[in-house]
Amino acid sequence: MENLLLAIDKTFTTNQIELNESLNYFETVSLNNFPWLVSTLADIICVQDTLPLHVQQQAALQFKNLVKLNPQSWFATSLHIRDRIKHQLLAIFEEGVNSFGGQSQCVHALGDLELAKSSWAQLIPTLVKTALTPGPSKSKVRALESIGYICETVSPDQIQEHVNDMLTGLVSCVCCRESAETSVTALTALYNALEFCAQNFARIAERNYLMQVVCEATQRNEIEIVVLSLQCLSRIVSLYYPLLEDYLKPAIWPISINAVSSSVESLVVQGLEIWNCLCESELELIEDGDAGSGWIQPVLQDIVQPLVLVMIRDSETGDNWSMSKASQITLRLLSQVLGNHILPHILPFIHENLTSSNIQAQGAALSCLAAILEGPEQSALIQVIQAFTGLLSNILSSEHIKVRETGAQAVSQLCLLHHQALLEIGQVQLVLQVLILNLRSQDVVVIYNCCWGISSLVEACHHELDVRSSYLPCLETLFWLTDPDLPKQGNVLQVGYETLTVVLRFCPAASSSSPGLEQALQIILSRIMKGDNAGMASQSYVFQALESIVDEVDIETLSNNAESILYYSCCILWSESRYKDDVVSVLGKMLARLSSQFLPHAPQILTLLSGCLSTPGDISLTQGALGLIGDIYRSLSENLFNLQHDPNNVITLILNLLKDQNVSSELKPSCFGTLSDVINHVQGEIQPFLHPILAVLGEAGIACVQTPEEKESEGVCNELTKNVLDTFSSLIQTLESEPWFREAFSEQYLRKLLDFIQLCGNYYKDSEDTFASLCGLTGDIIKFINDTDIDVDQTGIKDIIEKGLASRWSRVRKIAKWAKNQTIPVGSSEVVKKARLSGSGLQVQTSGSGLPDQTFFMKVTLSCSGQYITQHIEEESVTVFLKPAVKTAEEDSTNISATVRLPARRSPEIIYTPVNHPPEMINEIQDISQLRRLRKKRVAVISDERSKRSRDMEALW
Repeated sequence: MENLLLAIDKTFTTNQIELNESLNYFETVSLNNFPWLVSTLADIICVQDTLPLHVQQQAALQFKNLVKLNPQSWFATSLHIRDRIKHQLLAIFEEGVNSFGGQSQCVHALGDLELAKSSWAQLIPTLVKTALTPGPSKSKVRALESIGYICETVSPDQIQEHVNDMLTGLVSCVCCRESAETSVTALTALYNALEFCAQNFARIAERNYLMQVVCEATQRNEIEIVVLSLQCLSRIVSLYYPLLEDYLKPAIWPISINAVSSSVESLVVQGLEIWNCLCESELELIEDGDAGSGWIQPVLQDIVQPLVLVMIRDSETGDNWSMSKASQITLRLLSQVLGNHILPHILPFIHENLTSSNIQAQGAALSCLAAILEGPEQSALIQVIQAFTGLLSNILSSEHIKVRETGAQAVSQLCLLHHQALLEIGQVQLVLQVLILNLRSQDVVVIYNCCWGISSLVEACHHELDVRSSYLPCLETLFWLTDPDLPKQGNVLQVGYETLTVVLRFCPAASSSSPGLEQALQIILSRIMKGDNAGMASQSYVFQALESIVDEVDIETLSNNAESILYYSCCILWSESRYKDDVVSVLGKMLARLSSQFLPHAPQILTLLSGCLSTPGDISLTQGALGLIGDIYRSLSENLFNLQHDPNNVITLILNLLKDQNVSSELKPSCFGTLSDVINHVQGEIQPFLHPILAVLGEAGIACVQTPEEKESEGVCNELTKNVLDTFSSLIQTLESEPWFREAFSEQYLRKLLDFIQLCGNYYKDSEDTFASLCGLTGDIIKFINDTDIDVDQTGIKDIIEKGLASRWSRVRKIAKWAKNQTIPVGSSEVVKKARLSGSGLQVQTSGSGLPDQTFFMKVTLSCSGQYITQHIEEESVTVFLKPAVKTAEEDSTNISATVRLPARRSPEIIYTPVNHPPEMINEIQDISQLRRLRKKRVAVISDERSKRSRDMEALW
C-alpha cells in the first residue's frame, strides 16, 4: 500500500515528472492487478479513517475513474471481491462512518455498471432508507447525492421499480427545514428524477402533491433553494406541459412573474427559463399539428411588461451574455408562438422609444424589435420596419454603444427574416450601404451583425443589387476588414471571411463592366502565399473564399489564372502546411470547371496527393486526397486524356491503406471508390495488382456481411459495401475481354463472388444505393459468365434481380431490369456467334476434350448487338471449337459452320470514339450510366492499313 499512497500523494504535486510517474503507476497496476488496486482504494475510501481527507478524496477519484474506464476488468474481478467493495461503499451511509463527497461518485460509478446488469439489488433501497432517516446528517446528504447521480445517467427501466420509494425520500427531504444542505441536495436529485415520474404525474393526487412541494419550495428564504425549485418547475413544464393547465393561473404564472421581476439575477434567469419552456412546449404542439393550447395569450400583458423592464435595467454591452439577451430570447419565443397577437402589447413601446433620449429605453426598444421580427406576419410589421430603416443610419452612428449594438442586432434580423419587405419599400440599397459603411466600426458586435446582415441581404436579393454601387464597395470593404496586417478583435476575421465568401458566391461574373471577381482572385492568391509562409490562422477562411471565386468566376478569367492557382496549390501541397485539405478542396473545384487546363498538371498533382495518402492520421486530408485522385482519373477517362503517369504508386498506397488495421474505418469506402476510378482508367496496367486487389476486396466483403451487432456503423458499412461492389464492377467491365483476367477470375474468385452477392442481397435489400450497385454488379456477372460453362440459373443471382425488380425504388428497378436483359437465352447470337468460315490448308489438332481444333487464315462475318460488321482478320490464329457432326455430306469440306471465339487483341494505335447507338438506345444507356454513377465506356477503333471500321464492343451502359 505504501507505493499506492505515494502515487496518490504525487497527484497533488505541480512537478510534471512526478505527475507522469503517478499516472504510469495507476495504468501499470490496473493492467496487471486490477482487483488488488480497486480493493485497496476501497479500503482507503471507506475504512482508513486515520488518513488525511484529501488522500481519501483522491483515492475516491482514482477508484471512480478506474471503474468507469475499465468495466470489463471490474466484471472480470471475482464476485467475492466485488461484493466486499459494494458492501464497504454502502456502509458509509450508516451513522458514525466518516463521510465525504467523493464516496457518492464511487457509488454512482459502480451503480451505473451493476444496475445495467440488474445486480446490486440492495443499492437503491439502502440509499432511500438513509435518506428517510430522521434528522440532518452527512450520510443523508451523501445518499441523496448518490440518488441524484444515478438518476442522471441510468435508463428508466433499470430503476423503475424503485421510483415511488425514491420520490418519497426526495420529497421528504425537500420539505426538511432543519438543514438547507439537505433540501438543496434533495432538489438537485429530484430534478434528475422527474423524468422517471410519468406514472406519478398521470395520477392527479400524486401530481397535486408533487406540484405543491415544488411550488412551496419557491417561497423559501434561501436563494439557492428557490433557484433549484424554479429549475424543477421548468423541468416539469418541459416534461408534463399538457397536464399543467390547472396549475398555470394559481401557481406557475405568479411564481414565474415574481421571479422575473426580482432584482436577483439568478432568479430572473430561472423565471425566464420557465417561460421559455412554456413557449417551446407550445411550439411542439403546433409542430405536431395542433392549434396550440391558448394558455399564454390571456397573460401576455402581465409577462411582456416585466420582460421590457429587464431589458431597460440591463446596461451590459458587448458580446457577453446578459439579462437583456436572455429576455430577448424569451420575447422571440413568445412572438413565434403568438404571432400577431403579441404586437399590440409591444409595438407601442417600440414606436415610442426608437428615438428616445433615454438610452436604456431606446436600446430596449431596439432589442424588442429584433425579437418580434420572427412570428408576426410581414404586413403587420411593415410600418415599424419603415420607421426603423429611416432611422438606421443615425442609430448605427449613435455615440452610445448600447444603441449601436442593439440597432445592429435588429438590422441583422431584419435582413434575415424580412428582406422581401425591404424590397417592397425600396430600402435594400440603402440598408446595404449603411451596413457596408459600418463594417469599419470599432465595435465588434456591430461588425458581426453588419456582416451577417450583408450575407442575408446579398443571398436573398442579389438579383436586385447593382454591381458598381453595391458589390464593388462591399468587396472593397470586406477585403479591408479581412486584411491580415490589421489588428483584429474577437472573431472578426472569421466572420469577415464568411461574409466575403457569400458575396463572392453571388457577385456577377467578371466582365469589362464588372471586374470584381478578377480583382478578388488576385488579392486572394497573394494572401494565400503570404499567409502560408507566415502560418496565419486565417488561411482556412482564405481558401473558402477562393473556392467561391473558382465556382463563380467566368471560364476565361479562371483560365487566365489557372496556372497561378495550380502553382500556389502545388507549393502548399509540397510544404508542411496544415491547410492541405483546403487546397485539395479548391483543386477539386478547379478540375470540375477547367479539366482541359487541369489535366496536363495531373502527374505532378497526383504525385503530391500520393504524399497525402502517406499520412492517414489526418482523416479529412486523406479523404479529400482520395476523392480528388478519383476525380482526376475519372476526368482522364471522360476527356480521353493520355496521362504519362505511373499509377503503380497510387494503387500501392491505396492497397496499403486498405490493409492497415490502424486506418480509420471511415477511410475504407473512399479507398475503394478511388480504386474503382483508377481501375477504369488504367485497365490492363492493373494486371500486377489483380490478386492483391481481389484479396482486399475479399477481406472487405467479410466486413460487409457481418451481423448488425458486429458492425461498427451501419452508415459506414453501407458505403463500404457499395464501393466494394462498384470496384468489382469496374474490374469486370474493364478487364472482361482480357484472357489472363478471365482465367484467374473464373478459377479463383468467381464462385466466392457469387456467394458474396447472395449474402449482400439478404443484408442490404433496404439500402437503395447499395442494392442498386448490387443489381449492377449482377448484370456484369451475367454478361461475364455468358461466355463460360456456368449456368446462370444455378448461381442463385437471379434472385437478386427479382428482388430488384420488386424494389420500391425506381432507380433500383431500372438497373435490375437492365441486369435481367443481360441474361441471354441459349442459342442467341449474342452468346454463340455463328460464322461461315472458308479457308485452305487447315491444320487439325487434338484438344484436351477430344474434339479437333483447327487453325487457318480466314475472313469472318459475325453478328454483334444486332449490327452486322465485317472485320478482316488476316494472318491471325483463330481457334474453332467443332461440335460432333457439324458437317453434312452435302457440304463442301472447306466450308463449315462453327462457334467462333475471337482472341483478345490490343493495338498500340487506339482511337476512342463513342458507340453510334440509335437515339432510343442512347437514352437507355445514359439512364443506366447515371443510375449506376459509372462513366460511359468508349469503343476501340483498331487502326489498320486496309480498314478503319468501328467494332462494336457493346458499350456496357
